[in-house]
Amino acid sequence: VKSVDHLLDIYYNSVGHNTNLLLNFAIDNRGLVHENEAAALRQMTDILKATFAENLAIGHAAIGDYHYRGNDPFYGPARANDGDNSTYWATDDGVTQGTIVLQLGPNPTTFNRVVLQEHIPLGQRVRAWNIEARIDREWRVIAEGTTIGYKRIVRFDTVSANGIRLNITDSRACPTISTLGVYCAPAEVTITPEARVFIGQTTVTLDADLPNQSIHYTLDGSEPTDQSPVYDGPIAVDETCTLRAVAVTEAGVASPLVASVELVGYDAADLKEGVVFVREPDAGLSVARYEGGWQTLDQMADREPVSSGTCESFDINELTRNDHAALAFTGYINVPADGIYEFFTSSDDGSRLYIGEELVANNDGLHGMVEASGQVGLRAGYHPIRVEYFNATGGKGLEVHWAGPGIEKQALPGEVLSH
Repeated sequence: VKSVDHLLDIYYNSVGHNTNLLLNFAIDNRGLVHENEAAALRQMTDILKATFAENLAIGHAAIGDYHYRGNDPFYGPARANDGDNSTYWATDDGVTQGTIVLQLGPNPTTFNRVVLQEHIPLGQRVRAWNIEARIDREWRVIAEGTTIGYKRIVRFDTVSANGIRLNITDSRACPTISTLGVYCAPAEVTITPEARVFIGQTTVTLDADLPNQSIHYTLDGSEPTDQSPVYDGPIAVDETCTLRAVAVTEAGVASPLVASVELVGYDAADLKEGVVFVREPDAGLSVARYEGGWQTLDQMADREPVSSGTCESFDINELTRNDHAALAFTGYINVPADGIYEFFTSSDDGSRLYIGEELVANNDGLHGMVEASGQVGLRAGYHPIRVEYFNATGGKGLEVHWAGPGIEKQALPGEVLSH
Protein backbone atom coordinates (compact mmCIF):
# COMPACT_ATOMS: atom_id res chain seq x y z
CA VAL A 1 0.00 0.00 0.00
CA LYS A 2 1.51 3.31 -1.09
CA SER A 3 1.74 6.07 1.54
CA VAL A 4 1.14 9.76 0.89
CA ASP A 5 4.89 10.41 0.95
CA HIS A 6 5.45 7.62 -1.58
CA LEU A 7 2.76 9.03 -3.88
CA LEU A 8 4.26 12.52 -3.65
CA ASP A 9 7.67 11.12 -4.56
CA ILE A 10 6.12 9.41 -7.58
CA TYR A 11 4.50 12.69 -8.64
CA TYR A 12 7.64 14.80 -8.30
CA ASN A 13 9.83 12.16 -9.94
CA SER A 14 7.48 11.87 -12.94
CA VAL A 15 5.46 15.04 -13.56
CA GLY A 16 8.23 16.99 -11.88
CA HIS A 17 10.81 15.44 -14.20
CA ASN A 18 9.14 16.05 -17.55
CA THR A 19 7.15 12.82 -17.89
CA ASN A 20 3.70 11.33 -17.26
CA LEU A 21 2.24 10.28 -13.91
CA LEU A 22 1.91 6.50 -13.46
CA LEU A 23 0.73 5.46 -10.00
CA ASN A 24 0.66 1.66 -10.59
CA PHE A 25 -2.06 0.97 -8.03
CA ALA A 26 -2.78 -2.71 -7.50
CA ILE A 27 -6.42 -3.73 -7.95
CA ASP A 28 -7.82 -6.10 -5.31
CA ASN A 29 -10.20 -9.03 -5.83
CA ARG A 30 -13.14 -6.61 -5.64
CA GLY A 31 -11.79 -4.75 -8.66
CA LEU A 32 -11.03 -1.75 -6.45
CA VAL A 33 -8.02 0.21 -5.26
CA HIS A 34 -7.33 -0.41 -1.57
CA GLU A 35 -9.13 2.07 0.70
CA ASN A 36 -5.88 3.23 2.28
CA GLU A 37 -4.37 4.02 -1.12
CA ALA A 38 -7.53 5.84 -2.20
CA ALA A 39 -7.36 7.95 0.97
CA ALA A 40 -3.65 8.61 0.41
CA LEU A 41 -4.37 9.71 -3.17
CA ARG A 42 -7.03 12.17 -1.98
CA GLN A 43 -4.59 13.57 0.59
CA MET A 44 -1.85 13.88 -2.05
CA THR A 45 -4.29 15.83 -4.24
CA ASP A 46 -5.06 18.22 -1.37
CA ILE A 47 -1.35 18.74 -0.71
CA LEU A 48 -0.55 19.46 -4.36
CA LYS A 49 -3.49 21.85 -4.71
CA ALA A 50 -2.28 23.75 -1.63
CA THR A 51 1.32 23.73 -2.86
CA PHE A 52 0.63 25.19 -6.30
CA ALA A 53 -2.32 27.43 -5.42
CA GLU A 54 -0.22 30.62 -5.56
CA ASN A 55 2.72 31.45 -7.80
CA LEU A 56 4.82 33.73 -5.61
CA ALA A 57 6.73 34.99 -8.67
CA ILE A 58 3.71 36.69 -10.26
CA GLY A 59 3.82 40.45 -9.91
CA HIS A 60 7.51 40.63 -9.07
CA ALA A 61 10.06 42.25 -11.34
CA ALA A 62 12.17 39.95 -13.50
CA ILE A 63 15.44 41.21 -14.89
CA GLY A 64 18.15 39.51 -16.89
CA ASP A 65 21.53 39.93 -18.41
CA TYR A 66 21.92 41.62 -21.79
CA HIS A 67 21.59 38.44 -23.83
CA TYR A 68 17.85 38.32 -24.33
CA ARG A 69 16.92 38.21 -27.98
CA GLY A 70 17.68 41.53 -29.67
CA ASN A 71 16.96 43.35 -26.40
CA ASP A 72 13.33 43.02 -27.51
CA PRO A 73 10.95 43.11 -24.51
CA PHE A 74 8.83 40.46 -26.23
CA TYR A 75 11.63 38.00 -25.34
CA GLY A 76 12.66 39.69 -22.10
CA PRO A 77 12.94 38.04 -18.68
CA ALA A 78 9.48 39.31 -17.64
CA ARG A 79 8.03 36.73 -20.04
CA ALA A 80 9.17 33.94 -17.72
CA ASN A 81 6.87 35.02 -14.88
CA ASP A 82 3.89 36.55 -16.65
CA GLY A 83 1.70 33.47 -16.13
CA ASP A 84 1.44 32.85 -19.88
CA ASN A 85 3.10 29.66 -21.17
CA SER A 86 2.90 30.86 -24.77
CA THR A 87 5.43 33.64 -24.10
CA TYR A 88 9.06 33.06 -23.23
CA TRP A 89 12.44 34.56 -22.45
CA ALA A 90 15.13 33.80 -25.02
CA THR A 91 18.74 34.72 -25.64
CA ASP A 92 20.25 35.74 -28.97
CA ASP A 93 21.06 32.98 -31.44
CA GLY A 94 24.36 31.33 -30.61
CA VAL A 95 24.17 32.39 -26.92
CA THR A 96 23.72 29.23 -24.86
CA GLN A 97 23.95 30.73 -21.38
CA GLY A 98 21.85 33.32 -19.59
CA THR A 99 20.40 34.51 -16.31
CA ILE A 100 16.99 35.60 -15.04
CA VAL A 101 16.68 37.34 -11.67
CA LEU A 102 13.38 37.67 -9.81
CA GLN A 103 13.23 40.53 -7.32
CA LEU A 104 10.93 39.22 -4.57
CA GLY A 105 10.71 42.50 -2.68
CA PRO A 106 12.32 44.10 0.35
CA ASN A 107 10.91 41.48 2.75
CA PRO A 108 12.00 37.85 2.42
CA THR A 109 9.62 35.42 0.69
CA THR A 110 9.45 31.85 1.99
CA PHE A 111 9.43 29.07 -0.62
CA ASN A 112 10.54 25.49 -1.25
CA ARG A 113 9.45 24.70 -4.80
CA VAL A 114 10.42 26.16 -8.21
CA VAL A 115 8.72 25.26 -11.48
CA LEU A 116 10.73 25.61 -14.71
CA GLN A 117 9.36 25.19 -18.24
CA GLU A 118 10.92 25.51 -21.66
CA HIS A 119 8.98 26.73 -24.70
CA ILE A 120 8.56 23.23 -26.10
CA PRO A 121 7.29 24.24 -29.60
CA LEU A 122 10.91 25.26 -30.23
CA GLY A 123 12.30 22.05 -28.73
CA GLN A 124 14.02 20.94 -25.54
CA ARG A 125 17.33 22.75 -25.33
CA VAL A 126 18.67 23.27 -21.80
CA ARG A 127 21.44 20.90 -20.69
CA ALA A 128 22.52 22.44 -17.35
CA TRP A 129 21.13 25.00 -14.90
CA ASN A 130 21.24 26.11 -11.29
CA ILE A 131 19.05 28.19 -9.00
CA GLU A 132 20.37 30.67 -6.45
CA ALA A 133 18.50 32.45 -3.64
CA ARG A 134 19.55 35.77 -2.13
CA ILE A 135 19.58 35.09 1.60
CA ASP A 136 20.87 37.76 3.97
CA ARG A 137 22.28 39.67 0.97
CA GLU A 138 24.25 36.64 -0.21
CA TRP A 139 23.54 34.50 -3.27
CA ARG A 140 23.48 30.79 -2.41
CA VAL A 141 22.93 27.84 -4.75
CA ILE A 142 19.82 25.95 -3.60
CA ALA A 143 19.33 23.57 -6.55
CA GLU A 144 20.93 22.50 -9.81
CA GLY A 145 20.19 20.07 -12.59
CA THR A 146 20.46 19.15 -16.24
CA THR A 147 17.38 18.99 -18.48
CA ILE A 148 14.18 21.01 -18.02
CA GLY A 149 11.85 20.14 -20.91
CA TYR A 150 8.11 20.75 -20.68
CA LYS A 151 8.17 20.92 -16.87
CA ARG A 152 10.71 20.55 -14.10
CA ILE A 153 9.53 20.89 -10.49
CA VAL A 154 12.43 21.48 -8.16
CA ARG A 155 12.10 20.56 -4.46
CA PHE A 156 14.50 21.85 -1.81
CA ASP A 157 14.61 22.76 1.86
CA THR A 158 12.54 25.82 2.75
CA VAL A 159 14.35 29.14 2.36
CA SER A 160 13.38 32.76 2.98
CA ALA A 161 14.91 35.08 0.39
CA ASN A 162 14.25 38.38 -1.33
CA GLY A 163 15.61 37.26 -4.69
CA ILE A 164 15.92 34.19 -6.86
CA ARG A 165 18.28 33.69 -9.80
CA LEU A 166 18.00 31.10 -12.58
CA ASN A 167 21.29 30.48 -14.36
CA ILE A 168 21.25 28.54 -17.62
CA THR A 169 24.83 27.30 -17.83
CA ASP A 170 24.60 25.12 -20.94
CA SER A 171 22.10 24.67 -23.76
CA ARG A 172 22.00 22.98 -27.18
CA ALA A 173 20.81 26.27 -28.71
CA CYS A 174 19.65 29.59 -27.32
CA PRO A 175 17.51 28.71 -24.27
CA THR A 176 13.78 29.54 -24.21
CA ILE A 177 12.16 29.67 -20.75
CA SER A 178 8.38 30.12 -20.59
CA THR A 179 7.94 29.64 -16.84
CA LEU A 180 9.92 30.49 -13.73
CA GLY A 181 7.42 29.84 -10.94
CA VAL A 182 8.01 30.03 -7.20
CA TYR A 183 5.83 28.12 -4.72
CA CYS A 184 5.67 27.03 -1.11
CA ALA A 185 4.41 23.61 -0.02
CA PRO A 186 2.12 23.73 3.03
CA ALA A 187 3.71 23.61 6.45
CA GLU A 188 4.44 20.28 8.07
CA VAL A 189 4.77 19.71 11.79
CA THR A 190 7.58 17.58 13.19
CA ILE A 191 6.70 15.74 16.39
CA THR A 192 9.71 14.93 18.57
CA PRO A 193 8.98 12.87 21.69
CA GLU A 194 11.68 12.38 24.29
CA ALA A 195 10.63 8.72 24.01
CA ARG A 196 7.80 7.15 22.04
CA VAL A 197 7.54 4.35 24.59
CA PHE A 198 8.11 5.51 28.15
CA ILE A 199 7.76 4.74 31.83
CA GLY A 200 5.82 7.31 33.84
CA GLN A 201 6.06 10.39 31.62
CA THR A 202 7.58 11.71 28.42
CA THR A 203 7.95 15.20 26.93
CA VAL A 204 6.99 16.05 23.35
CA THR A 205 8.08 19.08 21.30
CA LEU A 206 6.42 20.29 18.09
CA ASP A 207 7.96 22.35 15.32
CA ALA A 208 6.62 23.69 12.00
CA ASP A 209 8.91 23.92 8.97
CA LEU A 210 7.50 27.32 7.87
CA PRO A 211 7.55 30.64 9.73
CA ASN A 212 4.46 32.45 11.05
CA GLN A 213 2.50 29.29 11.77
CA SER A 214 0.62 28.33 14.91
CA ILE A 215 0.56 24.64 15.82
CA HIS A 216 -2.63 22.99 17.07
CA TYR A 217 -2.76 19.49 18.50
CA THR A 218 -4.96 16.79 20.00
CA LEU A 219 -4.10 13.91 22.32
CA ASP A 220 -7.08 11.64 21.63
CA GLY A 221 -6.33 10.78 18.00
CA SER A 222 -8.95 13.19 16.62
CA GLU A 223 -8.28 15.51 13.67
CA PRO A 224 -6.68 18.77 14.89
CA THR A 225 -8.19 22.06 13.67
CA ASP A 226 -7.59 25.75 14.28
CA GLN A 227 -9.90 25.33 17.31
CA SER A 228 -7.72 22.65 18.93
CA PRO A 229 -5.30 23.56 21.75
CA VAL A 230 -2.39 25.77 20.65
CA TYR A 231 1.12 24.50 21.21
CA ASP A 232 3.08 26.93 23.38
CA GLY A 233 5.85 24.73 24.74
CA PRO A 234 6.84 21.12 25.45
CA ILE A 235 3.88 18.84 26.19
CA ALA A 236 4.06 16.46 29.14
CA VAL A 237 2.40 13.12 28.38
CA ASP A 238 1.86 10.56 31.13
CA GLU A 239 -0.32 7.92 29.44
CA THR A 240 -0.73 6.05 26.18
CA CYS A 241 -2.22 8.31 23.51
CA THR A 242 -2.19 9.34 19.84
CA LEU A 243 -0.85 12.87 19.41
CA ARG A 244 -1.81 14.63 16.16
CA ALA A 245 -0.73 18.11 15.13
CA VAL A 246 -1.28 20.56 12.28
CA ALA A 247 0.15 23.96 11.32
CA VAL A 248 -2.28 26.85 10.79
CA THR A 249 -1.47 30.07 8.93
CA GLU A 250 -2.09 33.55 10.31
CA ALA A 251 -5.19 33.63 8.10
CA GLY A 252 -6.55 30.55 9.88
CA VAL A 253 -5.94 28.07 7.04
CA ALA A 254 -4.93 24.62 8.29
CA SER A 255 -2.28 22.68 6.39
CA PRO A 256 -3.46 19.43 4.73
CA LEU A 257 -0.40 17.76 6.28
CA VAL A 258 -1.35 16.32 9.68
CA ALA A 259 1.45 14.79 11.75
CA SER A 260 0.75 11.89 14.06
CA VAL A 261 2.62 9.75 16.56
CA GLU A 262 1.63 6.89 18.85
CA LEU A 263 2.92 7.27 22.40
CA VAL A 264 2.89 4.23 24.66
CA GLY A 265 3.14 4.73 28.41
CA TYR A 266 3.95 2.16 31.06
CA ASP A 267 3.70 2.29 34.81
CA ALA A 268 6.71 0.73 36.49
CA ALA A 269 4.33 -1.97 37.76
CA ASP A 270 3.46 -2.87 34.14
CA LEU A 271 6.96 -4.09 33.21
CA LYS A 272 7.05 -7.80 32.47
CA GLU A 273 8.69 -9.84 35.21
CA GLY A 274 11.59 -12.07 34.29
CA VAL A 275 11.87 -15.83 34.70
CA VAL A 276 13.75 -17.22 37.73
CA PHE A 277 15.90 -20.32 37.11
CA VAL A 278 17.13 -22.79 39.70
CA ARG A 279 20.35 -22.99 37.68
CA GLU A 280 21.80 -20.92 34.89
CA PRO A 281 20.33 -21.88 31.49
CA ASP A 282 22.53 -23.22 28.71
CA ALA A 283 23.96 -20.88 26.08
CA GLY A 284 22.34 -20.68 22.66
CA LEU A 285 18.84 -21.34 21.39
CA SER A 286 16.59 -24.26 20.58
CA VAL A 287 15.63 -24.48 16.91
CA ALA A 288 12.83 -26.35 15.13
CA ARG A 289 13.14 -26.89 11.37
CA TYR A 290 10.14 -27.04 9.03
CA GLU A 291 9.51 -27.81 5.37
CA GLY A 292 6.56 -27.40 2.99
CA GLY A 293 4.99 -24.54 1.05
CA TRP A 294 4.79 -21.21 2.88
CA GLN A 295 2.73 -18.05 2.42
CA THR A 296 2.56 -16.93 6.06
CA LEU A 297 3.85 -17.96 9.47
CA ASP A 298 0.27 -18.66 10.54
CA GLN A 299 0.79 -22.01 8.78
CA MET A 300 3.40 -23.03 11.38
CA ALA A 301 0.72 -23.90 13.94
CA ASP A 302 -0.46 -26.75 11.69
CA ARG A 303 3.00 -28.11 10.85
CA GLU A 304 5.30 -30.53 12.61
CA PRO A 305 9.05 -29.86 12.49
CA VAL A 306 11.13 -32.26 10.43
CA SER A 307 13.99 -31.93 12.94
CA SER A 308 15.13 -29.93 15.96
CA GLY A 309 18.31 -29.05 17.79
CA THR A 310 20.28 -26.15 19.23
CA CYS A 311 22.22 -23.26 17.72
CA GLU A 312 24.19 -20.23 18.86
CA SER A 313 22.00 -17.48 17.36
CA PHE A 314 19.31 -16.70 14.78
CA ASP A 315 21.14 -18.41 11.93
CA ILE A 316 19.23 -19.25 8.74
CA ASN A 317 21.91 -21.77 7.86
CA GLU A 318 19.79 -24.01 10.09
CA LEU A 319 17.31 -24.27 7.19
CA THR A 320 17.08 -27.81 5.81
CA ARG A 321 16.77 -26.40 2.28
CA ASN A 322 16.85 -23.00 0.58
CA ASP A 323 13.22 -22.83 -0.55
CA HIS A 324 9.91 -23.78 1.07
CA ALA A 325 11.40 -24.00 4.56
CA ALA A 326 10.98 -22.38 7.97
CA LEU A 327 12.61 -22.11 11.39
CA ALA A 328 11.41 -21.44 14.94
CA PHE A 329 14.06 -20.27 17.40
CA THR A 330 13.10 -20.40 21.09
CA GLY A 331 14.94 -19.60 24.30
CA TYR A 332 15.52 -16.76 26.72
CA ILE A 333 17.00 -13.28 26.50
CA ASN A 334 18.85 -11.86 29.50
CA VAL A 335 17.75 -8.22 29.88
CA PRO A 336 20.35 -6.14 31.78
CA ALA A 337 18.10 -3.43 33.31
CA ASP A 338 14.48 -2.41 33.80
CA GLY A 339 13.16 -0.36 30.89
CA ILE A 340 11.56 -0.17 27.47
CA TYR A 341 13.21 -2.34 24.82
CA GLU A 342 12.70 -2.25 21.06
CA PHE A 343 13.15 -5.36 18.96
CA PHE A 344 13.65 -5.44 15.18
CA THR A 345 13.50 -8.19 12.59
CA SER A 346 14.70 -7.72 9.01
CA SER A 347 13.80 -10.65 6.81
CA ASP A 348 13.20 -12.09 3.36
CA ASP A 349 10.53 -13.57 3.49
CA GLY A 350 8.48 -13.40 6.72
CA SER A 351 9.45 -13.27 10.40
CA ARG A 352 7.86 -12.66 13.80
CA LEU A 353 9.38 -11.99 17.21
CA TYR A 354 7.65 -12.76 20.50
CA ILE A 355 8.62 -11.88 24.06
CA GLY A 356 6.70 -14.30 26.22
CA GLU A 357 3.24 -14.53 24.65
CA GLU A 358 3.36 -10.98 23.23
CA LEU A 359 3.94 -10.47 19.50
CA VAL A 360 6.41 -7.57 19.49
CA ALA A 361 7.66 -7.40 15.86
CA ASN A 362 5.39 -8.68 13.08
CA ASN A 363 7.23 -8.96 9.75
CA ASP A 364 5.15 -11.79 8.31
CA GLY A 365 4.29 -12.30 4.65
CA LEU A 366 5.96 -12.66 1.26
CA HIS A 367 8.40 -9.81 0.68
CA GLY A 368 12.00 -8.82 0.15
CA MET A 369 14.36 -7.76 2.92
CA VAL A 370 12.32 -5.33 5.01
CA GLU A 371 12.33 -4.38 8.69
CA ALA A 372 9.60 -4.40 11.32
CA SER A 373 9.90 -3.46 14.99
CA GLY A 374 8.01 -3.09 18.25
CA GLN A 375 8.55 -2.15 21.88
CA VAL A 376 7.93 -3.89 25.17
CA GLY A 377 8.54 -2.99 28.85
CA LEU A 378 10.77 -5.50 30.65
CA ARG A 379 12.29 -5.93 34.07
CA ALA A 380 15.91 -7.03 34.34
CA GLY A 381 16.35 -10.79 34.04
CA TYR A 382 15.51 -13.65 31.72
CA HIS A 383 12.51 -13.44 29.37
CA PRO A 384 11.21 -16.03 26.91
CA ILE A 385 11.96 -15.13 23.28
CA ARG A 386 10.71 -16.79 20.10
CA VAL A 387 11.64 -15.84 16.54
CA GLU A 388 9.85 -17.47 13.61
CA TYR A 389 11.08 -17.26 10.02
CA PHE A 390 10.18 -18.71 6.63
CA ASN A 391 11.48 -18.50 3.08
CA ALA A 392 9.22 -19.34 0.16
CA THR A 393 11.52 -19.05 -2.87
CA GLY A 394 14.36 -16.88 -4.08
CA GLY A 395 16.44 -14.64 -1.85
CA LYS A 396 16.47 -15.19 1.88
CA GLY A 397 17.72 -13.43 5.00
CA LEU A 398 17.09 -12.85 8.70
CA GLU A 399 18.56 -10.26 11.07
CA VAL A 400 17.46 -9.61 14.67
CA HIS A 401 18.37 -6.37 16.48
CA TRP A 402 17.48 -4.68 19.74
CA ALA A 403 17.81 -1.35 21.53
CA GLY A 404 17.08 -0.28 25.09
CA PRO A 405 18.41 1.51 28.17
CA GLY A 406 22.10 2.13 27.48
CA ILE A 407 21.94 -0.02 24.31
CA GLU A 408 22.11 1.59 20.88
CA LYS A 409 20.43 -0.40 18.11
CA GLN A 410 22.62 -3.44 17.43
CA ALA A 411 22.46 -7.10 16.49
CA LEU A 412 21.11 -9.19 19.35
CA PRO A 413 24.34 -10.69 20.76
CA GLY A 414 24.69 -14.39 21.39
CA GLU A 415 25.86 -13.87 24.98
CA VAL A 416 22.38 -12.73 26.10
CA LEU A 417 20.64 -15.77 24.56
CA SER A 418 20.07 -19.08 26.33
CA HIS A 419 17.78 -22.08 26.44
